[in-house]
Amino acid sequence: MRTASAVPATDCMRCLLMQKPDRKPAKDQTLVYLHILGKLTTRGWKTCDSVWRSLLDDGVEGVSKQMVQRALRALRAEPAFDIELDDQSIPYGYRLGRNSPFARLELSPQEALLLSLARAHLRFQMPSKCLESLEKFFDQARQQIKGPKLARARDWENKVAIVPNQLPFKRIDIANAILKPVTDALYSDKVLRLEYEAAESTGRSRG
Repeated sequence: MRTASAVPATDCMRCLLMQKPDRKPAKDQTLVYLHILGKLTTRGWKTCDSVWRSLLDDGVEGVSKQMVQRALRALRAEPAFDIELDDQSIPYGYRLGRNSPFARLELSPQEALLLSLARAHLRFQMPSKCLESLEKFFDQARQQIKGPKLARARDWENKVAIVPNQLPFKRIDIANAILKPVTDALYSDKVLRLEYEAAESTGRSRG
């Protein structure tokens, strides 16, 4: 006898469609449930209103806010989906648990950029097994960095250059108080007004 936690997600979806008809064909209702599951992540809480508005933005038609609310409650009631509920305040929040079959790796813009740079510049220096074990993270980073919201992270690779280790060069120590605002401005496409002084100069220059 299988426990509720061992029931496949596909079986639970069939049970939901049988128990909670919503005056929509089963095929359409299944798509609605999948659309809603696609809006939940393991990072951060999503309210019913935010899920509903996101569906509208995606062009999903015929879905009311009440329908989304009922679907979230039904999905939450099925242990196999592993959906967590934050009921400490109203509106309630929903997110996927770490063991949810619908959980996807979610990277922040900084994490996606770091992994993208790491793969581009370290792939020939890493053992093949190590590279293979990290491939899913690299793939996710590539997919996320293609999105319009990560344009700055995507453009960063064209703003910096890597100096090969084989080339001799004198290391330059740059204070963090200087490096941080310069790199932040470069990342954000902002213009900096700089006042600097060359090592052998007697006066200051501006740029």
